Amino acid sequence: MRSIHYYQPDSIKEACDLLGTLGDTAGVLAGGTDVVVRLNKDKSPYQTLVNIKQLTELSYIRVQEDGIAIGALTKLKQIAEDKQIQTAFPAFSDAVHSIGTNQIRNLGTLGGNLCNASPCADSVCPLIVLGARFTLTDGSETREVAAEDFFTGPGKTVKRQNELLTQVFLPFAPEGTRQAFRKLGPRRAADIAIINMAAAIVADADGQIQDARIAFGSVAPTAIRARSTEQFLIGKRCGEIDLEAAGRSAAAEVRPITDVRASLEYRRKMADILSQELLESLTQTR
Repeated sequence: MRSIHYYQPDSIKEACDLLGTLGDTAGVLAGGTDVVVRLNKDKSPYQTLVNIKQLTELSYIRVQEDGIAIGALTKLKQIAEDKQIQTAFPAFSDAVHSIGTNQIRNLGTLGGNLCNASPCADSVCPLIVLGARFTLTDGSETREVAAEDFFTGPGKTVKRQNELLTQVFLPFAPEGTRQAFRKLGPRRAADIAIINMAAAIVADADGQIQDARIAFGSVAPTAIRARSTEQFLIGKRCGEIDLEAAGRSAAAEVRPITDVRASLEYRRKMADILSQELLESLTQTR
């Protein structure tokens, strides 16, 4: 592993100032589960690391009146095991629990998982369908970005060089919301997704779908919404949906590639099958 420069700031403002001054050859070290691996393999673009592990004010889970706020340095294991998140956002809880192993979740942080901006990141699809909002700061001013607008390409986000992601906010879902997450990997656990997806539907007392949101990961340069399939579902009654048609619609919306984990054709077929399975679980008569 090549030598690098290393800084450990004492405040958010100091960290942002350092990142801005050092430029795009400086990266953030949080949990280190990705950055350190890349350094060991000499595949990191960074010449400098800014370690923010000591900024403990960014590690929290806070229940608020309108949702749950999660600090960017909160460990994945803490999120996966939080009872309030499990109750309010089971799709997100399941997704975080599927990331890596216990050892990875003990080290990895939510902010690191998101800022890594992998198209197959398991946490992303539930955050998109649940309407999560991300808070960014340069140490002086903050701005808020919708989860689905945060990612711009593999390894790329709207975060500026002098900014940190500080918080993820999940608004409580409307009454009648049903949500779920699915992941397909080469193995049953501890693997990178061949494809993952999340969906949330809102049904009224008669079972008619008022709103639907579906997102896929690992099938495009970023996680994407299946907007045509969402519109196909809205207005229909749970239990009366043509699941095969919904699956075909979803498969037509994804933009996969062939890589070492799976072929384009396999990913598209799995988008069809996973969509049918997930939507069937959400639209069963209750």
